[in-house]
Amino acid sequence: MCELQEIRYVHHMQHASYPEILEVGCVCAGHMEENLTRAREREDALKKVITRRRRWPDLKSWKVSSSGDLTINKQGYRVTIFQKDDHWSGMIVDERTHFKVFARRKYTSERAAKLGAFDGIIWLQGKS
Repeated sequence: MCELQEIRYVHHMQHASYPEILEVGCVCAGHMEENLTRAREREDALKKVITRRRRWPDLKSWKVSSSGDLTINKQGYRVTIFQKDDHWSGMIVDERTHFKVFARRKYTSERAAKLGAFDGIIWLQGKS
């Protein structure tokens, strides 16, 4: 709102005095919702997800299955990454419900497919 500070982690906030969604930093978000602690907690949670996403493709727990696919079990999900024709794809299985989701996108690399799977898990977690 003050347009003076460069914002690294953007909080999208709504306010009755402004017609559009405001993109503000942590402190402004805290003032707008009158809860600076909550704004900091939200930003810290986002930073943790960003760090986990950056590390995800290189985790040592990725294994090669007997069929040659890459697989990992994390946070109650089984992820399988595989090459299909000229692209990479994948599947996520929720181990609790056995709900399966196949990638809709075609990925150009193994790493991109792994990152897509991470994003898929975050999306699935938001649904439950």
